[in-house]
Order: sequence, then C-alpha cells, then structure tokens
Amino acid sequence: MKTKYGLSFNYGELPSKEVFEAQFDVAVGHGNTFSFGNDKRIGNDKLTCDELWIELNQAVAEFEGTATLVGDLRSAGSSALRAPIQKQDDAGDWASVVLFCLNIEWI
Repeated sequence: MKTKYGLSFNYGELPSKEVFEAQFDVAVGHGNTFSFGNDKRIGNDKLTCDELWIELNQAVAEFEGTATLVGDLRSAGSSALRAPIQKQDDAGDWASVVLFCLNIEWI
C-alpha cells in the first residue's frame, strides 16, 4: 500500500525484490550502497542493494523464528550475512528501521 511516507506492508512482510530495488534506487541511488555506522548487526559497513536484501530476508527469518538461511547464503557466496542470529524482536526492529530509511513502513 502506498502512503504519504512511501510504501507500507504488514509488520514482518517484505516487498517483492523488484519493489525493494526500486525503493533502494530512489532512496540511495542506483549502484550506490547503504551505509551503516556502529550498527549492532552490521557494524561499520556499506551494503549493496543485493546484500541488503539478503540481510533483510535473514532478519525477517529471525523475526519469524525460521532462521535457517545463514549457512545456505554464505555458501552461495554472500558476504552480507555476518551477524549471529539475533533475538526475534531485535531482528524485527532492525529490519523495520532499515526499511523505514528506504521509505518502506511496517504497520
């Protein structure tokens, strides 16, 4: 759903990858990176759109209590996943804040 602040989804629901990429490009700029500073999950790093998508999917899996992605994605070559599995609420809160920065709101 589109709101005056951007897009909104039910809490814990991610948009499609295409919608996420479009929002990333608008908020950050196509080909740019999303920067983190002193983040408990990421530390001080910059993630590409694809890396951030993977990390958000991992956080949602942790939030839902279905986190089994870490090993699979790391073996597939993702360098984005580096944090240990967090408490469910922490993972959900983290994902919510990151999405809000991209004008995607969880309601």
